[in-house]
Amino acid sequence: MPLRMPLTRYRDEEQGTVLVFWGVVLVAFCGLLALTLDFGRMATTQTELQAFADNVALAAAGELDGRADAIERAEAAAAALAEGHVSFGDRAGTLRGPQEYELSFHSSLPSKYDSKLALSIAAAPQQARFVRVTIPDHLIRLGFGAARAALAGGGASSVPVAAEAVAGFELVACNVTPIAMCMPSVDFRAEAHVGSTLELELAASAGGLLAGGAGVVGTVVEGLGDTSVCAGLVGRALSLCLIAAKDPGSACFGAGGLDLSLDVSVTDIEAGLDVRFNQFGGATAGMAGQADFGAAANVLGGVLNNSGVCVPSASPPPHLPVDDCFEGVGACVGLGDGDWSEGRQEYVDLYYDGVDPFPEEDTRYGFYLAEVQAQNELLEDVVALVGSPLAGLLGGVGGLLGLDWVTGPLASGLCSPASYDEDPARRILTIAGVDCAAGVAEDLHVQQYFDVFVLGETEDGKLNVEIVACLGADCGPSPSEGEVRDYVRLYR
Repeated sequence: MPLRMPLTRYRDEEQGTVLVFWGVVLVAFCGLLALTLDFGRMATTQTELQAFADNVALAAAGELDGRADAIERAEAAAAALAEGHVSFGDRAGTLRGPQEYELSFHSSLPSKYDSKLALSIAAAPQQARFVRVTIPDHLIRLGFGAARAALAGGGASSVPVAAEAVAGFELVACNVTPIAMCMPSVDFRAEAHVGSTLELELAASAGGLLAGGAGVVGTVVEGLGDTSVCAGLVGRALSLCLIAAKDPGSACFGAGGLDLSLDVSVTDIEAGLDVRFNQFGGATAGMAGQADFGAAANVLGGVLNNSGVCVPSASPPPHLPVDDCFEGVGACVGLGDGDWSEGRQEYVDLYYDGVDPFPEEDTRYGFYLAEVQAQNELLEDVVALVGSPLAGLLGGVGGLLGLDWVTGPLASGLCSPASYDEDPARRILTIAGVDCAAGVAEDLHVQQYFDVFVLGETEDGKLNVEIVACLGADCGPSPSEGEVRDYVRLYR
Protein backbone atom coordinates (compact mmCIF):
# COMPACT_ATOMS: atom_id res chain seq x y z
CA MET A 1 0.00 0.00 0.00
CA PRO A 2 1.43 3.30 -0.90
CA LEU A 3 2.31 5.58 2.09
CA ARG A 4 0.19 8.33 0.66
CA MET A 5 -3.10 6.57 1.32
CA PRO A 6 -2.78 6.33 5.18
CA LEU A 7 -1.78 9.95 5.35
CA THR A 8 -4.73 10.94 3.24
CA ARG A 9 -7.06 8.85 5.37
CA TYR A 10 -5.65 10.39 8.58
CA ARG A 11 -6.09 13.81 7.17
CA ASP A 12 -9.69 13.16 6.28
CA GLU A 13 -10.53 11.35 9.55
CA GLU A 14 -12.82 13.50 11.85
CA GLN A 15 -13.14 11.27 14.92
CA GLY A 16 -11.76 12.87 18.16
CA THR A 17 -11.88 16.44 16.91
CA VAL A 18 -14.32 17.52 19.62
CA LEU A 19 -12.10 16.01 22.31
CA VAL A 20 -9.25 18.23 21.25
CA PHE A 21 -11.53 21.27 21.28
CA TRP A 22 -12.83 20.47 24.75
CA GLY A 23 -9.30 19.94 25.98
CA VAL A 24 -8.35 23.45 24.94
CA VAL A 25 -11.55 24.87 26.43
CA LEU A 26 -11.00 23.00 29.69
CA VAL A 27 -7.53 24.46 30.10
CA ALA A 28 -8.86 27.98 29.45
CA PHE A 29 -11.79 27.41 31.81
CA CYS A 30 -9.57 26.17 34.61
CA GLY A 31 -7.29 29.14 34.12
CA LEU A 32 -10.24 31.52 34.20
CA LEU A 33 -11.61 29.84 37.33
CA ALA A 34 -8.24 30.12 39.05
CA LEU A 35 -7.96 33.74 37.99
CA THR A 36 -11.46 34.45 39.30
CA LEU A 37 -10.58 32.88 42.63
CA ASP A 38 -7.40 34.97 42.77
CA PHE A 39 -9.27 38.19 42.13
CA GLY A 40 -11.99 37.18 44.55
CA ARG A 41 -9.52 36.61 47.37
CA MET A 42 -7.77 39.88 46.59
CA ALA A 43 -11.07 41.82 46.55
CA THR A 44 -12.26 40.18 49.76
CA THR A 45 -8.99 40.95 51.49
CA GLN A 46 -9.07 44.55 50.24
CA THR A 47 -12.61 45.01 51.55
CA GLU A 48 -11.77 43.53 54.92
CA LEU A 49 -8.61 45.61 55.31
CA GLN A 50 -10.41 48.79 54.24
CA ALA A 51 -13.20 48.20 56.76
CA PHE A 52 -10.61 47.73 59.48
CA ALA A 53 -8.72 50.88 58.41
CA ASP A 54 -11.98 52.87 58.44
CA ASN A 55 -12.83 51.67 61.95
CA VAL A 56 -9.37 52.53 63.23
CA ALA A 57 -9.53 56.00 61.66
CA LEU A 58 -12.99 56.78 63.06
CA ALA A 59 -12.08 55.56 66.55
CA ALA A 60 -8.92 57.68 66.60
CA ALA A 61 -10.45 60.79 65.01
CA GLY A 62 -13.20 60.91 67.63
CA GLU A 63 -10.60 61.90 70.24
CA LEU A 64 -8.95 64.76 68.29
CA ASP A 65 -10.73 67.51 70.20
CA GLY A 66 -7.83 69.94 70.52
CA ARG A 67 -6.76 68.95 74.02
CA ALA A 68 -3.20 68.31 75.13
CA ASP A 69 -3.75 64.56 75.42
CA ALA A 70 -5.70 64.20 72.15
CA ILE A 71 -3.16 62.02 70.33
CA GLU A 72 -2.61 59.81 73.37
CA ARG A 73 -6.36 59.23 73.69
CA ALA A 74 -6.69 58.68 69.94
CA GLU A 75 -4.06 55.94 69.96
CA ALA A 76 -5.68 54.29 72.98
CA ALA A 77 -9.16 54.44 71.40
CA ALA A 78 -7.93 52.89 68.16
CA ALA A 79 -6.23 50.07 70.03
CA ALA A 80 -9.21 49.38 72.27
CA LEU A 81 -12.16 49.83 69.92
CA ALA A 82 -11.02 48.86 66.45
CA GLU A 83 -11.17 45.19 65.47
CA GLY A 84 -11.31 43.42 62.14
CA HIS A 85 -10.82 40.10 60.40
CA VAL A 86 -9.00 39.04 57.24
CA SER A 87 -9.85 35.73 55.57
CA PHE A 88 -6.88 35.19 53.25
CA GLY A 89 -3.21 35.96 53.01
CA ASP A 90 -0.11 35.40 55.03
CA ARG A 91 -1.63 37.17 58.07
CA ALA A 92 -5.16 35.76 57.97
CA GLY A 93 -7.13 35.96 61.19
CA THR A 94 -8.25 38.62 63.66
CA LEU A 95 -6.92 42.15 63.26
CA ARG A 96 -6.45 44.04 66.49
CA GLY A 97 -3.88 46.31 68.05
CA PRO A 98 -1.31 48.87 66.85
CA GLN A 99 0.89 46.17 65.32
CA GLU A 100 -1.66 45.91 62.51
CA TYR A 101 -1.60 49.57 61.40
CA GLU A 102 0.35 52.81 61.34
CA LEU A 103 -1.07 56.18 62.46
CA SER A 104 -0.06 59.71 61.55
CA PHE A 105 -1.74 62.88 62.80
CA HIS A 106 -2.26 66.04 60.78
CA SER A 107 -3.37 69.63 61.25
CA SER A 108 -4.85 69.84 57.75
CA LEU A 109 -6.32 67.33 55.36
CA PRO A 110 -3.39 65.17 54.22
CA SER A 111 -2.55 64.88 50.56
CA LYS A 112 -1.85 61.55 48.90
CA TYR A 113 1.53 62.90 47.89
CA ASP A 114 4.14 62.33 50.56
CA SER A 115 6.02 65.52 49.69
CA LYS A 116 2.94 67.58 50.61
CA LEU A 117 1.85 65.28 53.40
CA ALA A 118 4.90 66.16 55.48
CA LEU A 119 3.79 69.80 55.62
CA SER A 120 0.56 69.00 57.44
CA ILE A 121 1.94 66.82 60.26
CA ALA A 122 0.55 68.14 63.55
CA ALA A 123 3.29 69.86 65.53
CA ALA A 124 1.34 69.48 68.80
CA PRO A 125 -1.56 67.29 69.99
CA GLN A 126 -3.79 70.36 70.15
CA GLN A 127 -3.30 70.90 66.40
CA ALA A 128 -4.19 67.34 65.37
CA ARG A 129 -7.50 67.35 63.50
CA PHE A 130 -7.01 64.46 61.06
CA VAL A 131 -5.61 60.95 61.33
CA ARG A 132 -4.23 58.83 58.53
CA VAL A 133 -4.31 55.04 58.96
CA THR A 134 -2.09 52.83 56.84
CA ILE A 135 -2.43 49.04 56.83
CA PRO A 136 0.86 47.31 55.85
CA ASP A 137 0.84 44.85 52.94
CA HIS A 138 -0.93 41.52 53.29
CA LEU A 139 0.43 38.95 50.79
CA ILE A 140 -2.17 36.93 48.88
CA ARG A 141 -0.80 33.73 47.26
CA LEU A 142 -1.99 33.36 43.68
CA GLY A 143 -3.36 30.14 42.17
CA PHE A 144 -3.38 30.81 38.44
CA GLY A 145 -0.59 33.34 38.81
CA ALA A 146 1.63 30.85 40.60
CA ALA A 147 1.12 28.25 37.86
CA ARG A 148 1.83 30.79 35.16
CA ALA A 149 4.94 31.95 37.00
CA ALA A 150 6.19 28.33 37.26
CA LEU A 151 5.63 27.72 33.55
CA ALA A 152 7.42 30.95 32.75
CA GLY A 153 10.40 29.90 34.78
CA GLY A 154 9.83 32.08 37.85
CA GLY A 155 8.15 35.36 38.84
CA ALA A 156 5.84 36.56 41.57
CA SER A 157 3.49 33.95 43.01
CA SER A 158 1.74 36.38 45.42
CA VAL A 159 0.53 39.99 45.40
CA PRO A 160 0.43 42.59 48.20
CA VAL A 161 -2.90 44.07 49.35
CA ALA A 162 -2.98 47.16 51.60
CA ALA A 163 -5.48 49.80 52.75
CA GLU A 164 -5.53 53.42 53.86
CA ALA A 165 -8.11 55.66 55.52
CA VAL A 166 -8.25 59.32 56.57
CA ALA A 167 -10.74 60.62 59.13
CA GLY A 168 -11.15 63.99 60.76
CA PHE A 169 -12.75 65.68 63.76
CA GLU A 170 -14.69 68.90 63.24
CA LEU A 171 -16.72 71.23 65.40
CA VAL A 172 -19.76 72.89 63.82
CA ALA A 173 -21.78 75.67 65.45
CA CYS A 174 -25.28 76.84 64.53
CA ASN A 175 -27.33 79.89 65.49
CA VAL A 176 -24.32 81.91 66.64
CA THR A 177 -22.59 85.11 65.58
CA PRO A 178 -20.01 84.22 62.91
CA ILE A 179 -16.91 85.53 64.69
CA ALA A 180 -13.58 83.66 64.68
CA MET A 181 -10.39 84.49 66.55
CA CYS A 182 -6.86 83.17 66.62
CA MET A 183 -6.19 81.37 69.88
CA PRO A 184 -3.75 83.20 72.20
CA SER A 185 -1.71 79.99 72.36
CA VAL A 186 -1.79 76.48 70.97
CA ASP A 187 -2.76 75.03 74.37
CA PHE A 188 -5.50 77.59 75.11
CA ARG A 189 -8.70 76.16 76.61
CA ALA A 190 -11.56 78.50 77.45
CA GLU A 191 -12.70 76.54 80.50
CA ALA A 192 -9.32 77.20 82.15
CA HIS A 193 -9.73 80.98 81.73
CA VAL A 194 -13.32 81.69 82.70
CA GLY A 195 -13.38 85.21 84.19
CA SER A 196 -10.34 86.41 82.22
CA THR A 197 -10.64 89.09 79.56
CA LEU A 198 -9.54 88.98 75.94
CA GLU A 199 -8.55 91.95 73.86
CA LEU A 200 -9.68 91.13 70.34
CA GLU A 201 -8.04 92.95 67.45
CA LEU A 202 -10.64 93.09 64.68
CA ALA A 203 -9.36 92.24 61.21
CA ALA A 204 -11.03 92.30 57.80
CA SER A 205 -8.87 89.67 56.11
CA ALA A 206 -7.07 86.45 56.95
CA GLY A 207 -3.74 88.12 56.20
CA GLY A 208 -4.19 90.46 59.17
CA LEU A 209 -5.31 87.81 61.62
CA LEU A 210 -2.69 87.19 64.31
CA ALA A 211 -2.88 85.66 67.78
CA GLY A 212 -5.77 87.37 69.52
CA GLY A 213 -7.12 88.73 66.25
CA ALA A 214 -10.77 88.30 65.30
CA GLY A 215 -12.62 88.37 62.02
CA VAL A 216 -15.96 87.47 60.45
CA VAL A 217 -16.49 83.98 59.09
CA GLY A 218 -17.56 84.07 55.48
CA THR A 219 -18.91 80.55 54.99
CA VAL A 220 -22.28 80.87 56.67
CA VAL A 221 -24.85 81.24 53.86
CA GLU A 222 -25.66 77.54 53.58
CA GLY A 223 -28.03 76.38 56.27
CA LEU A 224 -29.84 79.68 56.85
CA GLY A 225 -33.44 78.93 57.63
CA ASP A 226 -36.24 80.57 55.68
CA THR A 227 -37.47 82.20 58.88
CA SER A 228 -34.12 83.80 59.67
CA VAL A 229 -34.08 87.59 59.72
CA CYS A 230 -30.98 87.35 57.50
CA ALA A 231 -32.49 85.00 54.91
CA GLY A 232 -32.07 86.18 51.33
CA LEU A 233 -29.08 88.40 52.05
CA VAL A 234 -25.62 87.87 50.57
CA GLY A 235 -22.13 89.27 50.90
CA ARG A 236 -21.58 92.29 53.13
CA ALA A 237 -25.27 92.68 53.96
CA LEU A 238 -25.46 89.07 55.15
CA SER A 239 -22.34 89.39 57.31
CA LEU A 240 -23.60 92.59 58.94
CA CYS A 241 -26.99 91.01 59.63
CA LEU A 242 -25.48 87.91 61.20
CA ILE A 243 -23.21 90.01 63.41
CA ALA A 244 -25.93 92.40 64.57
CA ALA A 245 -29.00 90.17 64.85
CA LYS A 246 -29.95 88.85 68.26
CA ASP A 247 -31.14 85.60 66.67
CA PRO A 248 -29.28 85.03 63.38
CA GLY A 249 -31.29 81.89 62.61
CA SER A 250 -29.85 78.49 61.86
CA ALA A 251 -26.69 79.53 60.04
CA CYS A 252 -24.02 76.89 60.70
CA PHE A 253 -20.29 77.08 60.15
CA GLY A 254 -17.15 75.13 60.92
CA ALA A 255 -17.44 72.08 58.65
CA GLY A 256 -14.52 71.80 56.25
CA GLY A 257 -12.61 74.67 57.81
CA LEU A 258 -13.27 78.41 57.98
CA ASP A 259 -12.63 81.17 55.49
CA LEU A 260 -12.81 84.76 56.65
CA SER A 261 -15.17 87.09 54.85
CA LEU A 262 -13.57 89.62 52.52
CA ASP A 263 -16.84 91.55 52.11
CA VAL A 264 -16.69 93.42 55.40
CA SER A 265 -14.29 96.03 56.74
CA VAL A 266 -13.21 96.61 60.32
CA THR A 267 -15.65 99.54 60.40
CA ASP A 268 -18.45 97.19 59.34
CA ILE A 269 -17.56 94.70 62.08
CA GLU A 270 -17.54 97.47 64.68
CA ALA A 271 -20.91 98.78 63.50
CA GLY A 272 -22.48 95.32 63.66
CA LEU A 273 -21.17 94.61 67.15
CA ASP A 274 -22.14 98.04 68.53
CA VAL A 275 -25.79 97.50 67.62
CA ARG A 276 -25.95 95.72 70.98
CA PHE A 277 -25.31 99.08 72.60
CA ASN A 278 -28.03 100.97 70.71
CA GLN A 279 -25.48 102.44 68.34
CA PHE A 280 -26.82 102.62 64.79
CA GLY A 281 -25.34 104.41 61.83
CA GLY A 282 -23.95 103.93 58.36
CA ALA A 283 -24.47 100.36 57.25
CA THR A 284 -26.61 99.57 60.32
CA ALA A 285 -28.80 102.69 60.27
CA GLY A 286 -31.73 100.74 58.84
CA MET A 287 -31.68 98.33 61.78
CA ALA A 288 -32.65 100.97 64.36
CA GLY A 289 -35.96 100.37 66.06
CA GLN A 290 -36.29 96.78 64.86
CA ALA A 291 -36.86 94.11 67.50
CA ASP A 292 -34.51 91.69 65.70
CA PHE A 293 -31.66 94.14 66.28
CA GLY A 294 -32.60 95.44 69.71
CA ALA A 295 -29.97 96.67 72.14
CA ALA A 296 -28.92 94.67 75.15
CA ALA A 297 -30.52 95.09 78.55
CA ASN A 298 -29.00 97.73 80.84
CA VAL A 299 -27.91 99.81 77.85
CA LEU A 300 -28.29 103.54 78.42
CA GLY A 301 -31.20 104.57 76.20
CA GLY A 302 -32.00 107.72 78.16
CA VAL A 303 -33.56 108.96 81.37
CA LEU A 304 -37.16 109.23 82.49
CA ASN A 305 -38.35 112.80 82.93
CA ASN A 306 -40.94 113.85 85.48
CA SER A 307 -43.69 112.80 83.09
CA GLY A 308 -42.29 109.32 82.70
CA VAL A 309 -41.06 109.95 79.14
CA CYS A 310 -37.76 108.43 78.08
CA VAL A 311 -35.41 111.25 77.05
CA PRO A 312 -32.50 109.92 74.92
CA SER A 313 -29.05 110.35 76.37
CA ALA A 314 -25.96 111.35 74.39
CA SER A 315 -23.64 109.49 76.77
CA PRO A 316 -22.52 105.94 75.94
CA PRO A 317 -23.08 103.23 78.53
CA PRO A 318 -20.21 102.57 80.90
CA HIS A 319 -17.73 99.80 80.09
CA LEU A 320 -17.08 97.13 82.66
CA PRO A 321 -13.33 97.07 83.39
CA VAL A 322 -10.77 94.80 81.73
CA ASP A 323 -8.26 92.79 83.75
CA ASP A 324 -5.85 94.95 85.72
CA CYS A 325 -2.85 93.54 83.87
CA PHE A 326 -4.05 95.23 80.68
CA GLU A 327 -3.60 98.57 82.40
CA GLY A 328 0.12 97.90 82.89
CA VAL A 329 2.55 98.28 80.01
CA GLY A 330 3.35 94.87 78.54
CA ALA A 331 1.68 93.07 81.42
CA CYS A 332 -0.79 91.19 79.21
CA VAL A 333 -0.80 90.32 75.54
CA GLY A 334 -4.24 89.43 74.24
CA LEU A 335 -5.29 87.33 77.26
CA GLY A 336 -5.74 88.65 80.78
CA ASP A 337 -5.23 86.88 84.10
CA GLY A 338 -8.73 87.24 85.54
CA ASP A 339 -7.79 89.85 88.17
CA TRP A 340 -9.91 93.00 87.89
CA SER A 341 -9.89 94.17 91.52
CA GLU A 342 -8.45 97.65 90.83
CA GLY A 343 -10.74 98.23 87.88
CA ARG A 344 -13.69 96.98 89.87
CA GLN A 345 -13.03 99.45 92.67
CA GLU A 346 -12.74 102.32 90.18
CA TYR A 347 -16.04 101.27 88.60
CA VAL A 348 -17.73 101.06 92.01
CA ASP A 349 -16.29 104.44 93.06
CA LEU A 350 -17.53 106.08 89.87
CA TYR A 351 -21.02 104.60 89.67
CA TYR A 352 -21.90 103.41 93.18
CA ASP A 353 -20.28 105.99 95.50
CA GLY A 354 -17.62 103.51 96.58
CA VAL A 355 -19.99 100.84 97.92
CA ASP A 356 -19.88 97.57 95.98
CA PRO A 357 -23.52 96.52 95.52
CA PHE A 358 -22.71 92.98 94.45
CA PRO A 359 -19.60 91.82 96.35
CA GLU A 360 -20.54 88.18 95.87
CA GLU A 361 -20.18 88.38 92.07
CA ASP A 362 -16.70 87.28 90.96
CA THR A 363 -17.08 87.81 87.23
CA ARG A 364 -18.08 90.83 85.18
CA TYR A 365 -20.89 88.82 83.60
CA GLY A 366 -22.25 87.97 87.04
CA PHE A 367 -21.93 91.64 88.05
CA TYR A 368 -23.81 92.64 84.88
CA LEU A 369 -26.63 90.17 85.55
CA ALA A 370 -27.01 91.59 89.04
CA GLU A 371 -27.07 95.14 87.62
CA VAL A 372 -29.80 94.21 85.17
CA GLN A 373 -31.92 92.62 87.88
CA ALA A 374 -31.51 95.62 90.19
CA GLN A 375 -32.21 98.04 87.35
CA ASN A 376 -35.41 96.24 86.40
CA GLU A 377 -36.60 96.28 90.00
CA LEU A 378 -35.89 100.00 90.29
CA LEU A 379 -37.58 100.68 86.97
CA GLU A 380 -40.72 98.92 88.16
CA ASP A 381 -40.76 101.08 91.28
CA VAL A 382 -40.25 104.29 89.28
CA VAL A 383 -43.00 103.44 86.79
CA ALA A 384 -45.35 102.81 89.68
CA LEU A 385 -44.45 106.14 91.28
CA VAL A 386 -44.86 108.06 88.02
CA GLY A 387 -48.48 107.00 87.93
CA SER A 388 -49.02 107.92 91.58
CA PRO A 389 -50.84 111.17 92.55
CA LEU A 390 -48.01 111.83 95.02
CA ALA A 391 -45.45 112.16 92.24
CA GLY A 392 -46.46 115.69 91.24
CA LEU A 393 -46.80 116.86 94.85
CA LEU A 394 -43.29 115.74 95.64
CA GLY A 395 -41.60 117.60 92.78
CA GLY A 396 -41.44 114.82 90.26
CA VAL A 397 -39.95 111.36 90.37
CA GLY A 398 -36.41 112.70 90.24
CA GLY A 399 -36.87 114.73 93.36
CA LEU A 400 -38.74 111.90 95.02
CA LEU A 401 -35.85 109.50 94.55
CA GLY A 402 -33.17 112.09 95.20
CA LEU A 403 -31.41 111.25 91.91
CA ASP A 404 -29.84 113.66 89.44
CA TRP A 405 -30.54 111.19 86.59
CA VAL A 406 -26.99 111.35 85.33
CA THR A 407 -24.86 109.09 87.52
CA GLY A 408 -24.71 105.36 87.83
CA PRO A 409 -26.25 102.54 85.81
CA LEU A 410 -29.03 102.21 88.36
CA ALA A 411 -29.86 105.90 88.13
CA SER A 412 -29.26 106.82 84.50
CA GLY A 413 -30.33 103.55 82.93
CA LEU A 414 -33.90 103.82 84.00
CA CYS A 415 -35.22 103.60 80.47
CA SER A 416 -34.00 101.44 77.65
CA PRO A 417 -33.97 102.15 73.91
CA ALA A 418 -37.22 101.91 71.99
CA SER A 419 -36.22 98.40 70.94
CA TYR A 420 -34.14 96.24 73.22
CA ASP A 421 -33.69 92.62 74.17
CA GLU A 422 -34.58 91.76 77.73
CA ASP A 423 -32.34 88.69 77.64
CA PRO A 424 -28.93 89.60 79.16
CA ALA A 425 -27.37 87.03 76.82
CA ARG A 426 -27.66 89.68 74.09
CA ARG A 427 -24.17 90.73 75.13
CA ILE A 428 -22.85 87.19 74.72
CA LEU A 429 -20.86 86.24 71.61
CA THR A 430 -19.92 82.71 70.63
CA ILE A 431 -16.35 82.74 69.34
CA ALA A 432 -14.82 80.13 67.06
CA GLY A 433 -11.25 79.74 68.29
CA VAL A 434 -8.87 78.71 65.51
CA ASP A 435 -5.18 77.82 65.53
CA CYS A 436 -3.11 80.34 63.60
CA ALA A 437 0.25 79.32 65.09
CA ALA A 438 1.43 77.76 61.84
CA GLY A 439 0.37 80.79 59.79
CA VAL A 440 -3.02 81.79 58.47
CA ALA A 441 -4.34 79.39 55.85
CA GLU A 442 -7.52 79.18 53.82
CA ASP A 443 -9.06 76.38 55.87
CA LEU A 444 -8.88 77.39 59.51
CA HIS A 445 -10.08 74.52 61.65
CA VAL A 446 -11.92 75.28 64.86
CA GLN A 447 -10.10 74.26 68.02
CA GLN A 448 -12.93 75.22 70.36
CA TYR A 449 -16.11 77.28 70.53
CA PHE A 450 -16.65 79.40 73.63
CA ASP A 451 -18.89 82.18 74.93
CA VAL A 452 -17.61 85.65 75.80
CA PHE A 453 -19.33 88.60 77.45
CA VAL A 454 -18.86 91.93 75.66
CA LEU A 455 -17.63 94.53 78.17
CA GLY A 456 -18.53 97.55 76.05
CA GLU A 457 -18.53 99.07 72.61
CA THR A 458 -15.68 98.62 70.18
CA GLU A 459 -12.88 101.16 70.32
CA ASP A 460 -10.25 101.76 67.65
CA GLY A 461 -10.78 98.37 66.07
CA LYS A 462 -10.63 96.48 69.38
CA LEU A 463 -13.24 94.62 71.40
CA ASN A 464 -12.79 93.68 75.05
CA VAL A 465 -14.62 90.60 76.26
CA GLU A 466 -14.70 88.29 79.26
CA ILE A 467 -14.57 84.51 78.80
CA VAL A 468 -17.77 82.99 80.18
CA ALA A 469 -17.94 79.31 79.20
CA CYS A 470 -16.81 76.72 76.68
CA LEU A 471 -19.23 74.96 74.34
CA GLY A 472 -19.43 71.36 73.23
CA ALA A 473 -18.59 68.08 74.93
CA ASP A 474 -17.42 68.15 78.56
CA CYS A 475 -18.49 71.80 78.94
CA GLY A 476 -20.91 73.07 81.51
CA PRO A 477 -23.99 75.25 80.97
CA SER A 478 -23.63 78.18 78.60
CA PRO A 479 -25.62 81.45 78.49
CA SER A 480 -25.81 81.37 74.68
CA GLU A 481 -28.37 79.43 72.68
CA GLY A 482 -25.78 78.34 70.16
CA GLU A 483 -25.64 74.69 69.20
CA VAL A 484 -22.26 73.01 68.83
CA ARG A 485 -21.93 69.58 67.26
CA ASP A 486 -19.02 67.17 66.99
CA TYR A 487 -18.52 65.61 63.59
CA VAL A 488 -16.26 62.67 62.84
CA ARG A 489 -16.12 61.77 59.18
CA LEU A 490 -14.15 59.69 56.70
CA TYR A 491 -12.44 61.48 53.86
CA ARG A 492 -10.97 58.50 52.02
